[in-house]
Amino acid sequence: MEYETCNKSNLLQITNTLCKDCGETKIIDLFYKSSKTKSGCHSYCKACHKLRNMRNTKDASPTSKLKR
Repeated sequence: MEYETCNKSNLLQITNTLCKDCGETKIIDLFYKSSKTKSGCHSYCKACHKLRNMRNTKDASPTSKLKR
């Protein structure tokens, strides 16, 4: 599988990219944009990103929420 970037300049040419979590190649619309990465999109698809956030929130201790 090849990794595709999803920069806005290349957006019309690129249709798929690889999710680093589930390992599936998906269309770039299923990835959140990120200005912090070189590719311009997150390395996890929206579904995996949501699952990761839910796991992290569930695993967070009650005291960590008080510190915010």
